[in-house]
Amino acid sequence: MGISESVVSGKKDFDAVVIGSGFGGLGAALSLAERGLKVGLIETLRYPGGCAGTFERSGYRFEAGATLSSGFSEKQLFKRWIDQHHLDIELEWLDPVVHFRTPKLSLDIPSSRDQLIESLCALPDAPQEGIKAFFTHQTKVADALWALFDDSSLLPPWTLRSLLTHLCSLGQYRPVLKDVNTSLYKVLNRYGIADFKPLTLYLDALCQITVQCGTHEAEAPFALSTMDYYGRGTAHVIGGLGKLASELCKAIKQCGGEVMFSNRAKKISP
Repeated sequence: MGISESVVSGKKDFDAVVIGSGFGGLGAALSLAERGLKVGLIETLRYPGGCAGTFERSGYRFEAGATLSSGFSEKQLFKRWIDQHHLDIELEWLDPVVHFRTPKLSLDIPSSRDQLIESLCALPDAPQEGIKAFFTHQTKVADALWALFDDSSLLPPWTLRSLLTHLCSLGQYRPVLKDVNTSLYKVLNRYGIADFKPLTLYLDALCQITVQCGTHEAEAPFALSTMDYYGRGTAHVIGGLGKLASELCKAIKQCGGEVMFSNRAKKISP
């Protein structure tokens, strides 16, 4: 594909063009570059990372949005890229990972699911049996779906091997299928805990962060999976998530790709 000369001085030909250097664009560009394709990554801003970038003003660094990310445990995607491309990244592991506070509630959110359940069950008037049953179901859904991100070969396009793996895992996917087209709120209601405010307030906040809507709108399989966000290799990148984004840009260039900042894509023609 050729990028319009109005965007980049001189015509440039690429096998693939990625527009936007948020982490989705960075991941796409690096994955393609690793496969030997000539990749062009275009970003309208002066820095990468999108809503999880880090920018500078008057000599100070600011996070544009997210300050934590998952994916840093062994065999997870960011960890593999850090090791494979020798990225200059230093991590800070936090526990508790975050502190959730409302006018009437103060709750540490640990990296351990069991500790979180214990903390919730210790709150006044907690429906303990419902909470435990809900998290038993949540664990099954999260384990099934997070496995897809820990092993990207299970995602499309599928090979014969990945299809056979999925067939052998049909039993594991059953809890996921049960909640398709169901809101997280309805699942909470199923276990009789939809009126337990400490949990629903926390889950509303978490869903807003991860799937950009509340428990009444969030589709249950995705929301139940993102409930594991703080316990799946989640850490703080020292220097901000923008440091990770910048290091991924270096990896793209090392693989033969080109990263173009302050360039708004106006036209792409075959």
